[in-house]
Amino acid sequence: MSYALLSVNVPSNNLNNINNLNLSYNYQYSSISDNELITLSENETDYNVSDIEQYNQEEGIKNTPISKSYLCSKDSYGITKKEYSCLSALAYAKDLNESDDTKKYYNYLQKKSWNIKLHVKGTLHYLVGYNKKNNVKVIAFRGTYSFKDCIYDIQLFTESSVPTLAAIVPYFTKQTLSKVSYALSFVGSKLTTHELIELAENVVKEETINNSEIPIILTGHSLGGGMANILGSKMGLVSFGVSPPGTYLGRKSFEMNQKDITKYAQAIIPERDLVSSLGMSGGSQIHIPCYEHTLDCHGIDNSICVIGALCHDTELSSLCHEKWKKWNLSISS
Repeated sequence: MSYALLSVNVPSNNLNNINNLNLSYNYQYSSISDNELITLSENETDYNVSDIEQYNQEEGIKNTPISKSYLCSKDSYGITKKEYSCLSALAYAKDLNESDDTKKYYNYLQKKSWNIKLHVKGTLHYLVGYNKKNNVKVIAFRGTYSFKDCIYDIQLFTESSVPTLAAIVPYFTKQTLSKVSYALSFVGSKLTTHELIELAENVVKEETINNSEIPIILTGHSLGGGMANILGSKMGLVSFGVSPPGTYLGRKSFEMNQKDITKYAQAIIPERDLVSSLGMSGGSQIHIPCYEHTLDCHGIDNSICVIGALCHDTELSSLCHEKWKKWNLSISS
């Protein structure tokens, strides 16, 4: 049984040359059997998808490597990775006017035709964003915010991360890790309640029933991104996680299959992000550089500003000016 994984690698060197940056793409093809876990890679430097070109032409975007890149272009729903990331960041807010940064995220999204409402259901915090221009709805789940959320992180993703952590032990071969992971996924399904996942699934079902004609996409950062990838794969919905823990090795626990993960799950993976390094992520991945200390690479604000810099998005300058200055980047449209 095999699957395809699209991974976009963004180099972190030559920061002063960011305006001339050309992104590269790494297509990974993996085949998993009962006895082995094999990964093969083939590098490509050009990416051409008809729906992305159509959106770019409609918006009058120049025919450049940046405008055609998977990181910077709109998807088939007309949404950019920057918008998904900003929606994921805004899901942390208790009020849309609670801080200057919150207001800046909100204003940025309003300019992109987003109508946003924050919600709380039990222990689940999320937002629902509706884009009037594209007639599409996005549900963004809040990421790790408190000690209780950290417990959920451990409960939800321990089985995925244990094989990764165990990889440093020489006694574990790829064959052993694949079998251990498979066994752990069934154990996890009996030992964890997955309370947040159940709450989130009910929210998605309600939104789907109430607006069956409107496409729904799931997103989130950290824990929220992991939840989005899990539910999207289970429910047949496109999902976009920012710095999510890998859930592929624990897919049996979450009632996901390999084919659906490949088809529906997408993720932004910053380099040196400790949370994203846990487990193994499936689906399409975009790897971006981190210009901060390792402990700060998981922050949603850093990821947004890196994406903004790589995509030359001057609309994010009010949010990212200080970081771009610190990173010695000069951003122009």
